[in-house]
Amino acid sequence: MSLRRGSATNSPYTTRSNTPPSPGSPDEVHGKSNQLSVQEPAGEEFFGKKKIRSSTGFSIRDRLQKHKITFAPHPNEPKPDNRRHRATSFDISAPEKKPTHLKPEVQEISRQPWGMSAETGIGLKSRRMSLSLPDDFTVDVIPLYEEYSDQSKLVGRRGKSIGKGATANVRLMQKKGGCAGEVYAIKEFRGKSSNEAEEEYEKKVKSEFSIAKSLHHPNIVETFRLCTHNGKWNHVMEFCDQGDLFSLVNQKYLAKEDRLVDRCCLFKQLVQGINYLHSNGIAHRDIKLENLLITKDSKLKITDFGVSEVFSGIHPGLRAAGGQCGKDMSEVRLCAPGICGSPPYIAPEVIAKQGEYDPRPLDVWGAAIVMLCMCANGSLWEKATPGSSPLYDELVKGWTKWNAKHKDESDAVITESDYPFVSFFDKHINPPALRRVLLTMLNPDPVKRASMATVASNRWLSKAECCQIDSFDEPAKFMDASDMKTCKKMTKTVRHNHLPPSAHHGHKIVRLPGSTDMY
Repeated sequence: MSLRRGSATNSPYTTRSNTPPSPGSPDEVHGKSNQLSVQEPAGEEFFGKKKIRSSTGFSIRDRLQKHKITFAPHPNEPKPDNRRHRATSFDISAPEKKPTHLKPEVQEISRQPWGMSAETGIGLKSRRMSLSLPDDFTVDVIPLYEEYSDQSKLVGRRGKSIGKGATANVRLMQKKGGCAGEVYAIKEFRGKSSNEAEEEYEKKVKSEFSIAKSLHHPNIVETFRLCTHNGKWNHVMEFCDQGDLFSLVNQKYLAKEDRLVDRCCLFKQLVQGINYLHSNGIAHRDIKLENLLITKDSKLKITDFGVSEVFSGIHPGLRAAGGQCGKDMSEVRLCAPGICGSPPYIAPEVIAKQGEYDPRPLDVWGAAIVMLCMCANGSLWEKATPGSSPLYDELVKGWTKWNAKHKDESDAVITESDYPFVSFFDKHINPPALRRVLLTMLNPDPVKRASMATVASNRWLSKAECCQIDSFDEPAKFMDASDMKTCKKMTKTVRHNHLPPSAHHGHKIVRLPGSTDMY
């Protein structure tokens, strides 16, 4: 006696196997996904001696599992609706759609925990400058708890930590006798390495502090005090409570088409901050998403001057500088060859390590990469080296062709119709004016790369809406409200909110059946 094969049409109530069919299964290859297939057992096995079902547990489910009865899904069968239904006057929110994923050419961004240490001629760790550090630093140092106290008096909650890195730990504290709710970020360095002298390590910490303390700009984090506690150095800094730009970009919020104003405003603030640094003889050398903080007012601020370079003028820590940056600026001092910064943001001339380099084009390149990350939700290449990415190779190819076309023109500039062609830029970077600005900032040749002063004075960028003033040093202006010409010349400052709306998982306000009121 044999068991005949049967066929059945799948229904929503049909039992399915927990494992989906493999791509090479016969059902998928021949398109017979609507059949019920039964593997025929031997007659002796299936119709053996009759046993009591209660003692053997040989039920219909056991037969289906033991003899491999499988139900393959029908290709046209709709997916079951897993949404929650319940009788209530409140409307349960449907699951939110996941944000748009990365474009095929873009790589997922990963957090860069710290900048790569500089190599030849710069020292053992990232906290060392290429210049020989002076001995006569004039830095006031006090015990941390002399002026500052923990936010909470409860044991276990004192000095709430908000971040940890390779060289420092950041926590929150309050100033004694200060305003209620005024919070400061305390950057506690973890200590020197085993292969460096205590004196050298102290110089590096004081050098970073003196540079950061001398900077006063709306787009740079303010640094207030250098303190010690338990044998460790601490920087007291301004607290930016919205975290870093990396977290904001990682939410896939800024890359939306309707967020162009936010991207341009943040980019303009970054350009303003770097332009201020360069005009005062300081290069940051580690511009990246993680070193750009956001305040509660959506303002962008540059932080972490651990690998910064004083390329011109007197070091702010010297007695002659009086704690100010930009003193006695003259010639530009080049940096010794060696990789410094974080790989996705490092300019090609620094990676090549073929000789001394001007640190300013490195910051220009890094700022352009930051803007690309905001536009594309990710980085376009891991490292600016030939062969590392098709996008980088296309960028180099586009500039090579454009330079060959204008090799006899010493003052050639890109225009609306004549610029290096990079397909990704043409497709995804808008408006065209922004595309041209980024291309000039990403010229592989650092000599021909746009300076930050040139970018800051770009006509399109200067007219872009920005919610931040250009400088703290802007003088007060008096105007005649009746004179329209005076009003037109004034800089327009608007108020933006660059942060995504808070997620709401509660109930919607709905209208009950038969009622005109909202509940």
